[in-house]
Amino acid sequence: MKPRLFVSPMLLISLLILLISTQGCFTVGRRIINEADSNSHPDPNAYKRILSVWENGDQAQAEDLAEKEMEQNPNDQKLLFFYAACMRSRFDTELSEPLMDAVRKLDPKTPDGQCAACVWDLDQSLSANQNLNLLRRIVKANPNDPILLWMMAVQCRSYNMDEEGIRDYRKLLKMVGKGSSLVHTTYANLLADMGRHKEALTQYAIALHEEPASWSIRNYQNDLNEIEKDQMIHVNGERHSIHAINSSR
Repeated sequence: MKPRLFVSPMLLISLLILLISTQGCFTVGRRIINEADSNSHPDPNAYKRILSVWENGDQAQAEDLAEKEMEQNPNDQKLLFFYAACMRSRFDTELSEPLMDAVRKLDPKTPDGQCAACVWDLDQSLSANQNLNLLRRIVKANPNDPILLWMMAVQCRSYNMDEEGIRDYRKLLKMVGKGSSLVHTTYANLLADMGRHKEALTQYAIALHEEPASWSIRNYQNDLNEIEKDQMIHVNGERHSIHAINSSR
């Protein structure tokens, strides 16, 4: 019979502590290496790739991609401005305002920085005419940038400039093609504000298809109700006219 090997409990404890410590150091070290590796190689084409997703109609996916990319490259002004614009298009000024402020602080001289400053001021109701005119000039000087035009169109809705906003959204859709759910939604809102509910319904339907959600369903249904009301008024008006003619005979 082989002699039993006696191992001191203290030695076992020491070995266990060493094993845990070594494993912990390995895990931490591996995480640091992975983070350093990921942060050292930001995707130079990230903005174009994410913008393409947005242009093709999937704003929610574009927002998710932008969030992930900003974790690796938080000082990318165009990416940050795009994300801020997405939040502003969702009427989330509580989130978009600090984002717009961060954009302009990164570089206030770029078109993105200047536009962000205008949007921030306009959402604070500061110097409205001055900032709207400046925003128009920024858009005119950068006619191929859809995000600048988008923010101009969004502010048209905020300041009840319906006709100008409709023109801007038409230009925007020609520029980007399919267009995202929120582009079609605010375009529809402007049309509905002018009583053009049938035209608005087409845009609400596109938004609903691109991003099925409680808000897009509600927008579509509300506009459909307005169309039905208009039809009822029209029918009742005709009935009243016919009744009046018959009564006069």
